[in-house]
Amino acid sequence: MITVFTPTYNRAALLAKCHESLCVQEMKDFEWIIVDDGSTDNTVEKVKEWMTIATYVDGQAICGVSEKGGFAITLVRQKHGGKHRAWNLAAQCAKGELFFVLDSDDQLLPFSLQYISELYDTVRDNPQFGGVAAQKGHFDGRVFGPNSISGTEDMSFLERKYIKGKKGDKCEVYRTDIIKAFPHPEIEDEVFCPESLVWNRISTRYRLRYSERIVYLCEYLPGGLTSQATRRRMTNPVATLMTYSELVGYDIPFLYKCRAAINFHRFGACLRNDECINGTDNGKPVRKPHVGWIWYLLWPIGRWMNWRDRRMVAKK
Repeated sequence: MITVFTPTYNRAALLAKCHESLCVQEMKDFEWIIVDDGSTDNTVEKVKEWMTIATYVDGQAICGVSEKGGFAITLVRQKHGGKHRAWNLAAQCAKGELFFVLDSDDQLLPFSLQYISELYDTVRDNPQFGGVAAQKGHFDGRVFGPNSISGTEDMSFLERKYIKGKKGDKCEVYRTDIIKAFPHPEIEDEVFCPESLVWNRISTRYRLRYSERIVYLCEYLPGGLTSQATRRRMTNPVATLMTYSELVGYDIPFLYKCRAAINFHRFGACLRNDECINGTDNGKPVRKPHVGWIWYLLWPIGRWMNWRDRRMVAKK
């Protein structure tokens, strides 16, 4: 029913709690795919300890069954290339109808997968829906973000974030076939791609049924992606610019378009004019992102913000 995907990079010590939360799930009809993004710690050995049977497939994947939880585990290793590449790889391996992303330092509640399955049953036969979503919460029970969901609400990711203003991370669970149809672009020498780039694209075709219930527990660690957001975007400018250039073209309020244009120029300063862009986006070559000429009126603000970013990064 569900593929639970966990990308990990030198998080062997944290994976144990993630595994424990899966072992106590009320619903057992799921598989766990772990993609190790070139870790140098004992991640592989740790995962193999949890398996009753650990067999190599094609010399790359290690497959087995959780001794404690009874669910299938697949561990795939890749050269360090970022969460988005791990995501694409896991999607190709996934056998579940739904694709549930569970980060290595996060946990689920015992009813989480069962609840997601039941929520999905309410929209399974409606082609307008690409999946379901629920709340993320802190470990102390507080909901992430302001203006949280009330009851159940039907909307796209773009509508939720930019029209209704219900911000904060949510637990979006899409059909696996949709995840496969909307892969992350892979840019040479870049190890980060904003997840919102894909969520926004999916929003043009599909909605989600959001629930107010918390099913996902997390805290953002100092070494996590969120704490390094600015630096990540500066050092991975192509995928970042793709995200903002496309956001300008969506049907969202004008203020958000302006912010996207400013950020486009802000991180565009990190892209060298002579830089050759090598990469693929759903099988097609990636071209240099751009925005309409009218948005260049905001160029000075973006470049000032880039100057501020460089000073901040230099101090750390």
